[in-house]
Amino acid sequence: MKVTPQETQAAALTIAAFCVRYGVSRTRVWGEISAGRLPARNAGRNTLISVEDGDKWFASLPAWKPTGGRPGRKAKPYLEAR
Repeated sequence: MKVTPQETQAAALTIAAFCVRYGVSRTRVWGEISAGRLPARNAGRNTLISVEDGDKWFASLPAWKPTGGRPGRKAKPYLEAR
């Protein structure tokens, strides 16, 4: 489903528009809704998430902390100083 820029500016977002706006997958969104961390409402056949609830959910996510490299990855030998 293609989402227009106007749809991501609305007061309430469909699941597809929410995924585009916050850069997450549908599976992640449904998991967050099922876990109770992301409130959603039904409007007929549409599931809607308010932008305010989306912003609160996004703010509750843990901040990324740099660790000096990708977790669990060793430096490749050709990248080490020669």
